[in-house]
Amino acid sequence: MANLDPATLFALGGIGILIFLAIFIIGIVLNALMLWVTAKLLKLTDNKYKTALIVSLVSAVVNLVIGFALGMALAPLSKGAAAAGLVLTLGVMLVNLVASFLVNTFLIKRFYKLETKKSFLVSLIWTILGVIVGFVIAFIIGAILVAVLFSGGAGIPPGQI
Repeated sequence: MANLDPATLFALGGIGILIFLAIFIIGIVLNALMLWVTAKLLKLTDNKYKTALIVSLVSAVVNLVIGFALGMALAPLSKGAAAAGLVLTLGVMLVNLVASFLVNTFLIKRFYKLETKKSFLVSLIWTILGVIVGFVIAFIIGAILVAVLFSGGAGIPPGQI
């Protein structure tokens, strides 16, 4: 491993934090847009973007904390075989998705002042939209990374892949 001076490590950490914050903010805005569209489609009485943005922000923060806590609590279990680690990772992702859905249902019920069935439906549609958009974005980013890798733009000499 290369020796990195503290200034370089700090710069890399700072860039990582900035990238995380940028993705976090973009995610909040995109989730708010999906919730707003869902509220418009279901003809909710309060279908303003501002409400969707507030719910999305609160949801992102709460789900970040829950995801971090679940990851920290279950991390010791992932030490072992790769297959067991994969199964655990998929399990944690599923638990995170269910926890996110429940948090979103509660927040929608509270902020939009809906009955439980209606907030469940809004949350279900919002979650499904989020998963679909997430897969599309991941596919696009993956395609870009593969294109850069195979174009030689990654600094890898031809024939070394």
